[in-house]
Amino acid sequence: MLLVFLLIFVSGKFVLAIVNTAPSILFLTQVEGEGSSQILVNGLIAPGYDVKIYLNGKYDGMANVSQITTDFAKFSYLSAPINSSQKHEVMAIGQNEVSLELTAPAIASVNSVIEESGLTPAKKITTVKTKTVATTISAPTLVSPTMSPCVSIPYISGSTPGGTSVNIFIDNNLSATIPSTKGSSSTSLFSYFPTNILKRGVHSVYAIAQNSDGVKSYKSNALNFCINVPQILTATSTSATQIDNIPTSSPVVAAQPTSTAVFQKTITNSTGFKNKNIINIIVFLLFVIGLLVWMIFVNRELAQENSDNSQDTDIKK
Repeated sequence: MLLVFLLIFVSGKFVLAIVNTAPSILFLTQVEGEGSSQILVNGLIAPGYDVKIYLNGKYDGMANVSQITTDFAKFSYLSAPINSSQKHEVMAIGQNEVSLELTAPAIASVNSVIEESGLTPAKKITTVKTKTVATTISAPTLVSPTMSPCVSIPYISGSTPGGTSVNIFIDNNLSATIPSTKGSSSTSLFSYFPTNILKRGVHSVYAIAQNSDGVKSYKSNALNFCINVPQILTATSTSATQIDNIPTSSPVVAAQPTSTAVFQKTITNSTGFKNKNIINIIVFLLFVIGLLVWMIFVNRELAQENSDNSQDTDIKK
């Protein structure tokens, strides 16, 4: 297990902390408003840790941490308004709640900017009628996930009007309802990790807000995201591991084209072999015929020469 050593300056002394759990910054953006901006940070940390946020090397505050599962918790942080237009860098350091040990830092630069109007919904419009009150609420705003990179579990986050619950729809199907949060703010932040297994590929997500009276908003902006698991076996795979993983309920059809290709190749090779044999036989026959013609021609020349020799002998006698 990888251990990280940190020197932390506390009350004029350097303290050595040995830790093995570091936070992970998942989403980092700059929210621009009128004359100022704020830094919005979201990420993951192991349960039982607080998260300290440093902005441009200076301590800025503690993040809000809420446990999601027994294995990890999420943290979120919205900085105070800043007036600088320079590029900002955020560092998150976890601190164990019991031992006060510090983790390795997670450092990321702000590389995206959104308008504050995208996170702040418009005011409710109330129309008063006789004995009835019709109200509408603004739609939520989704900030993540994104298409790149592909992930196994998407991190869905955004903002919604204060006091409203959020219905999350993945591929047009209701995935979860996030309860409303109490507070005096006109805007509430929400985040969600789907618990159901999503197929590999591209999916879409949108959200609908609902207040305590059951009034629902319009659909939020839709975002697409990419899932990289579970792995899909390819039909051309021939490894033993992939063959063992083929479901027994599905017929193995992928082997047929390979067998056909081998059969066709065998037929092609056999035909070529036969054609080559025929050509060899024809060449051999032509050679034999040529040899016979040559032998006949030679014999005829020898017979003619013998006949001439006999005539010369008879004349001399």
